[in-house]
Formats: sequence, C-alpha cells, structure tokens
Amino acid sequence: MNECIGDEDAPWYATRTMQCQTDPNGKYTYFDNDGKIAGTALFATAQQMGLSATSLQWSETDQLVMLKSTGDLPR
Repeated sequence: MNECIGDEDAPWYATRTMQCQTDPNGKYTYFDNDGKIAGTALFATAQQMGLSATSLQWSETDQLVMLKSTGDLPR
C-alpha cells in the first residue's frame, strides 16, 4: 500500500520529496478478433514516488485494482 489515498485536491500532486498520482476511473476495453467488444474492466490506480533529499535514489509503489468487469476478459 502507499499513501496516495485520493483525498488530495487533484489526482496528481508533488512535493520536494514525494509525488502521488491516483486515477479511480481507468477504463479498459477488450476486443475480439472481429473487432467486437468482448469485455470491459474498470481499474483504480495509484502511484507514489518517494524522493531522497540527499541522494539520487528513490522508491516507487504502484497499485492496480480491478473494481469491476463485464463480458469475457482473457486471464
């Protein structure tokens, strides 16, 4: 888990030592070989980067959660 909780004023923000980006509405559409919609999915994403003030190193945490899906998605 990371500290990007989505309660900030915007879906992206940064400070001198931290950056967060959240998107609770990532949509994915899967098409079959005929170009027809085979399924859809809704994802929530969050990314946090912790930046060091004393070195060139950073840490990164990425989260991806599928909230719902329809149809037939590949596994």
